[in-house]
Amino acid sequence: MTTETTRRALFGGAGLVALAAAVPAVAGARHDLAPSNGVNPRLLRLIALRDRVEAECDRFDEEVEMPARRACWAEKEALPVEEAPPHREVATTYVNLFGETVRLSTARASSVAAARQMVRDPQPSDMDHPDWRQARLELVALADERDAIIAAQTARREAREAEVEARHQIARLAARSSTLADRSYALRSAAIAMPATSMADILIKLEFVDRVGCEGDPDFVLASITADARRLTGEGL
Repeated sequence: MTTETTRRALFGGAGLVALAAAVPAVAGARHDLAPSNGVNPRLLRLIALRDRVEAECDRFDEEVEMPARRACWAEKEALPVEEAPPHREVATTYVNLFGETVRLSTARASSVAAARQMVRDPQPSDMDHPDWRQARLELVALADERDAIIAAQTARREAREAEVEARHQIARLAARSSTLADRSYALRSAAIAMPATSMADILIKLEFVDRVGCEGDPDFVLASITADARRLTGEGL
């Protein structure tokens, strides 16, 4: 892959214009910062360390965390499922404006919502008679009872799932994975931010970023390498 191809893959558009204007000039720049024109060994060590941490991150993911998560998921799927309680109808009926006899049920969410609204704000209504109100009071009581049963079932399910996760140490594994990922990212950023001492350093950085990507912080990558080029050409001195 050529340097030009690398730059285009990394930045494109406006970013390429800025970098292309800076990097090639380094070839003819003063070499007093690095007489041997070699790669800074500290930069190489940072990149190598980042690669080792990233490899460990991948290994941990493939061999430890993901198998544990799959086993945890399978165990959760095998947990017994409590069926939701059946819907119930109120005892009191009433006749609506169309002359129809109505018996409310918890199966109809809109009826439950209207009944709860009546309880919260008992304003007069066209259907304001004892049976109409009593039916709604009964519906709210039945809905509350059913909701409480479902809430208890949900709490039991969540407790069982938490026990499974604890047995598979999911939280500890996730924390370890996050620590490795953060360490890898920090080393990646440190390598990119390290001041280049030669054109060779810049090319190594470009190859490194082309390999690992710059998703999430392309401006940081571009600014770091452009600063290197300016410094080596004397613009930043």
